[in-house]
Amino acid sequence: INLLEDYKIKGKQNDVMNYDVNVYLNLCTFYFFNQNIKKANEHIGHLLIKNIYQKLSPELRLSIDIVDLILQIELNDNLHAEHKLSEIKRVFKSKLNHSSFEKEKEFLKIIPFFIYQKNVKWNATKQQKVDSFLKKYIKLEPGSNEALHYTLWIQSKLKNQNYYTLLLSELTK
Repeated sequence: INLLEDYKIKGKQNDVMNYDVNVYLNLCTFYFFNQNIKKANEHIGHLLIKNIYQKLSPELRLSIDIVDLILQIELNDNLHAEHKLSEIKRVFKSKLNHSSFEKEKEFLKIIPFFIYQKNVKWNATKQQKVDSFLKKYIKLEPGSNEALHYTLWIQSKLKNQNYYTLLLSELTK
């Protein structure tokens, strides 16, 4: 984190967009791992700035938006999370209909269960949908486009465990 924080300052001097994206996205995930959700949210916010965000590939923008959505849920900002979910579905509607984005599409279908998890009764239908997703996408693929692994995040919520602990456990299998 300290090294990336130093790079963040040096990158501002160089004004290189790809550099900023890598630094801020990695800082976001590292702060998330350390359960510093507010700091993670600050760093993802830098990537959502219009002059950076609009220049990114649609795939990377979708990944960043899903991380932002997860962070809003973690911060218990349900209104922002609801708005973000609607925005993602609207903006990426055509992308989400491609088979290469099936995982993201299915994740976005079950994410509302977690936005209001404390206020909504968890029924068998919801559990079945979540279980189906978890079984289908259990494999961890390091180097994938997911800044945060959706299945592990869901498991961390269901088991009330630290995401990073689950990630380390999966990586050492």
